[in-house]
Amino acid sequence: MAFGYNGHGQLGLGNTSQHSTPQQVDWKGPVILFITGGNTFMVILDASGGLSISGRLGTSSSTFVKAEGLPPILQVSAGSAHVLAVAEGGGLWAVAGSANNQGQLGLGHKEAIQAAQQVPGLPPVRRVACGGYFTIVELEGGGLRAFGQNNEGQLGTAAGADVVTAAAVPVPDGLQWPLRSLSCGGDFFVAVDSTGAVWTCGYNGQGQLGRAGGSGLARVDAPPMASVSAGYYHCIGVTEDGAAWGWGYNNYGQLTGSGNQARPIPLPLPEERPVALVRAGAYSSFAVTTEGELYVVGYNGQGNLGLGDTTNRSTWTLHPLQAALPFKSRAKSARSALSPA
Repeated sequence: MAFGYNGHGQLGLGNTSQHSTPQQVDWKGPVILFITGGNTFMVILDASGGLSISGRLGTSSSTFVKAEGLPPILQVSAGSAHVLAVAEGGGLWAVAGSANNQGQLGLGHKEAIQAAQQVPGLPPVRRVACGGYFTIVELEGGGLRAFGQNNEGQLGTAAGADVVTAAAVPVPDGLQWPLRSLSCGGDFFVAVDSTGAVWTCGYNGQGQLGRAGGSGLARVDAPPMASVSAGYYHCIGVTEDGAAWGWGYNNYGQLTGSGNQARPIPLPLPEERPVALVRAGAYSSFAVTTEGELYVVGYNGQGNLGLGDTTNRSTWTLHPLQAALPFKSRAKSARSALSPA
């Protein structure tokens, strides 16, 4: 099912009309494992290890088209206009059509690519997370690498010029490997280590780091998290005991209520329902309960919440789609699974 802005055909529905209610996507491929997207496209990772893309990523299509030239893929992430994927064996691949104007593909140059390419010079990769115009990589065995735009210190070093080849991110003592989750926003990133501690880095103009200061990677004063997901300027996380927390930009109500939140705050669902999974959209937030209910909040100006209107929400709203999808079976194992983002 898909809904929201569709000006480039990114919903995969065969049209470019906006949809404020969920629409059935005509998907005939293998079982879908994960869906992600950028500004003008969506990406599906299926059970065969294949990627399929709809919308505009180099070329345009309003239906899903298989990405060519890639080995079997285990994990994928999308930035504003680029896609990187971890293959079997730990190789990192840049997907054809991805933008590279700020070196966000880590290929040693800033030229666009018309065919898939493996990113050189990296040890085996465990996970990749793409931000607006930059990329963060977790290595097998620990360690972070980064490349792309660094105007706000989002690569973990002092703000400066773009970085076109993978560079080590300085990691403070105390961060424990492997990461539970790794997610990038517009120009910052957030990581949850193996103990549930939260670490952030980059731009902090809207409080999206959840702490004072910016640039270098540092720990956030937050309860132990199972995972944290980054929107463009906000974060939403789920604790080990199933509570939603958030911080950062809140002009559209994506953290419920009003006003930016410079420190983590609880975001309780109605009747304090326990949460299994959270995801941040650019300016919206989504939570799935342990019983499979879907709750949404935040920006809805283009039907982004799929509620049948274009009115923003500043309180958690139960989505009518929840009864039609198999969220319940997936939700119960979500907190123990490797987060794809």
